[in-house]
Amino acid sequence: MHPVTNRHELRTFIDIPWRVYSDDPMWVPPLRIERRLHFSKFNPYFK
Repeated sequence: MHPVTNRHELRTFIDIPWRVYSDDPMWVPPLRIERRLHFSKFNPYFK
C-alpha cells in the first residue's frame, strides 16, 4: 500500500469496490460522486 498522490490513483482507489463486488448481484454500489466528495480535501475531516 501507498498513499494516493494524484487523481488517477484516487479514481483507481474509488473503483476498487466495483471490481471486488462486480459478481455480487446483491451489491448496491455507492454513488461515485459521493465517494469522491468523501475523500475530497473539502471534507471537514481533513481540515
